[in-house]
Amino acid sequence: MSSKVLEGVKRVGLWNSFMGSVKSVLEYTNMKNIEDCMLMGSTGMAFRFVMKNNCDASGPTVYDWASEHFTMLDRIGIFSEITLLFREQGMNTFKLAQVSAMEKIKKAIDNDIPVIIWAPSSVMEFGIISGYDDEQRVFFVRDVGEDEPDPLLYDNLGISMIPYLYVHVLESCIDVAQEKMFRSSLVYGIKEWNKKFHVSSSYTCGNAAYQSTIDALSSERFNDFGFCYCMAVYAQSKELLAEYIKELSIRSKEIKIPSKTVEYCMDISDGFREINMKTPFLGPKKVHKVDCKKELALYLKQLREKEEYVMKSLEKAIGSAN
Repeated sequence: MSSKVLEGVKRVGLWNSFMGSVKSVLEYTNMKNIEDCMLMGSTGMAFRFVMKNNCDASGPTVYDWASEHFTMLDRIGIFSEITLLFREQGMNTFKLAQVSAMEKIKKAIDNDIPVIIWAPSSVMEFGIISGYDDEQRVFFVRDVGEDEPDPLLYDNLGISMIPYLYVHVLESCIDVAQEKMFRSSLVYGIKEWNKKFHVSSSYTCGNAAYQSTIDALSSERFNDFGFCYCMAVYAQSKELLAEYIKELSIRSKEIKIPSKTVEYCMDISDGFREINMKTPFLGPKKVHKVDCKKELALYLKQLREKEEYVMKSLEKAIGSAN
């Protein structure tokens, strides 16, 4: 029996728990030095705006994890391997899948690479495995919380309220041409903004997500807890996206971003920050009752108009750079 703990792995420090986990792994391994805005922007994650029709808390994590995560990291030159399995009731080979995933995790830890998993604690977010102990049959984990979470039992790997066995190992990194990275992220962002259908009819993305949220604010199905959580996640995403677009406008030699587009991105960031302040997320056990819904709906309509301008401007910019 063996054990190993990677000391100094940081907790997940972004509201987007997947990218926060990626950042922690990159910092620990020195695989890639990248600012938060460049990580969220160049991967494309900062462009994502997904909402359920009742504004519950699931929106930010509802998408095709395997294909999206691999492609996002590939966009910045990171090669990774993903295991993804939904634990359906009555599945015959789940224990075998657990054993296979455990071996991958321990191999990565032995190679000094922390591993990203889904729900390493009771919080339904992405987090990190930073060590293991065969004698105790536990993994040592980091999550989005400030406190040190309890170890995860081997037998509970992939078992949670949302039972996905998700194991993601960042293997290696290559350099990607800056202009290619910039262009790819913008193409992705524009596609997400214009997407007509998401993975489920209950969810909308980009432009459509604004309308879905505006409609929900006047509906009896509105979820106060979920709205506050989503606004906290997206307030940070919009802030980092604004910083990314500003940096792209400075760094890119091929893609010319108008100053008004940068200004509107900052306005959108400020707008989401204001909404977040008015509807604070108080944690998993408290709910802020959302009032002033008509005011919020009007404000979101104004922000959507600005983001529509931004996306058309970015589309024009990459078209002109061809």
